[in-house]
This record gives sequence, structure tokens and C-alpha cells, in this order.
Amino acid sequence: MVFWSDPYRDLTLVARCLLDEFQAIYRKGRNGRIVLSVATASQRLNTSYKPVSRAFAELAEHGFIECTKGSNWKDGKTREWRLTYEPCEGREPTHDWKLWEKQK
Repeated sequence: MVFWSDPYRDLTLVARCLLDEFQAIYRKGRNGRIVLSVATASQRLNTSYKPVSRAFAELAEHGFIECTKGSNWKDGKTREWRLTYEPCEGREPTHDWKLWEKQK
């Protein structure tokens, strides 16, 4: 359902690939604590920092991911993420992507 939706179809190719990477590292019971940095995602997607950074923002804007813990580069802490279409901490998915509407 998620991958056949209008919000998904509106994503750039880099954002779609990034969502695939999120899905690849997703583990039941760890949603909300998925650690994936822009640097790591850039390596995994074999592309540069800027398009991957934009893809993170795009996935968040489209409601597929949500940042649950901010980063702190001084302490070497990476952001943690939640997939909105998967259960998180015993709660049902929020499906935030269903609220997305294309801007005119």
C-alpha cells in the first residue's frame, strides 16, 4: 500500500532508494531507534551528501519517516528515526504519509 501511494510516487529516485535502505535496516521492535546518518546513507547509496540530505528531508516531508532523536555531532550521536508505516513501541503505525498532499 505504501509503495503504491501518491506520496511514494512523488518521491525522487534518491528518496525512494533511501526509503529502501531504511526498510533494509528496519527490525521489528527497533522502530523509533533506527540509526542512519547522511554519511552512512551516502556510502550505501553510492552518491554524495547533498542529494541524500535532501532525500532525508523529502521522506520526512512526505510523512514516511520521523526523527525521534536529534543528532549531536560533538558527542558522535546520530539521529534516530521511525518509519511511520510500521508499528513503534507497541503502538500501531501512524501512517503520516497518508496526510501528505501535493503542493500546487
